[in-house]
Amino acid sequence: MDDWLLSLEESARQALSVPLFRYLSQGARDGTTSAEAVRSWADFRFLPHVMRDVTEVDTRTTILGTEVASPIGIAPTTLQRAVHRDGELAMARATAAAGCLMVVSSNAGTPFADIGATGVHWWLQAYLPSDRTLAEPLLARAAAAGARAVVLTVDTPVVATKYDGPGQTVWETTDPGLLRVNFDPDYADTPGAEKATDLGPHDIVWVAETSGLPVVVKGVLRPDDARRCVQAGAAAIWVCSAPTTPAGACRRVLPPSGCPTTGAASWIVPSPPLTPSHPSGRQSATRSRSTWTEVSGPGST
Repeated sequence: MDDWLLSLEESARQALSVPLFRYLSQGARDGTTSAEAVRSWADFRFLPHVMRDVTEVDTRTTILGTEVASPIGIAPTTLQRAVHRDGELAMARATAAAGCLMVVSSNAGTPFADIGATGVHWWLQAYLPSDRTLAEPLLARAAAAGARAVVLTVDTPVVATKYDGPGQTVWETTDPGLLRVNFDPDYADTPGAEKATDLGPHDIVWVAETSGLPVVVKGVLRPDDARRCVQAGAAAIWVCSAPTTPAGACRRVLPPSGCPTTGAASWIVPSPPLTPSHPSGRQSATRSRSTWTEVSGPGST
């Protein structure tokens, strides 16, 4: 792994409480998929075009109609305000400064309106509850605050096991006020608020109609599932190899025009600035963008 990335993880290990660092760094169950995800980056190789004019390299692209400075964005990550008091607000400012896309967790500890006020391009990540109507206020708040899409997580009807080790868990040591501030009061105690176990393609239609926003379906691994989502009206498919893992694999956002095997793709990375050594996140976000610039030129894939 890149020494810079390793240094970020080590900085976090030293600065964060043991339960918080353990939660952010571990995968589900034995962590097999998240460990493979780190190693898998070594398998990627660029096949550059030659005899192209690279006097000026331009990494700009568009993702669902939004122009961004590079095809790299920030994935939804919970507990950001437990890592740093400014949490999602600092992440949004850094992402906006880098000209990239930010995906905000529905469990965020910062009001959507404050995130939107930074000028960042952002999407909302959301789960659906058993009683779909309970999601309506959350979707409305996101749309009102300028969210440009809803990322519907579909691979977590049941939360995967995490071996949290001895001692207190992160949920026992984290102030509840740092989470889920965009939900209605007492949402968690409302009948029907548990995650839906009966998700289907019709929910893509419901989310799109309720929010008025394009829907990106997150957590898809199989081509046949991807086709079902596209047929139901998904604006994009988010291939996620580490479900329920906050610091898991990078993921590809695939436009439906190519379905899951062809077409341009963008990368959404697990929030690299999520470390106390760079609370604004700006250095890390800029490093991510500049690294992409170094290896990517016009026409490269």
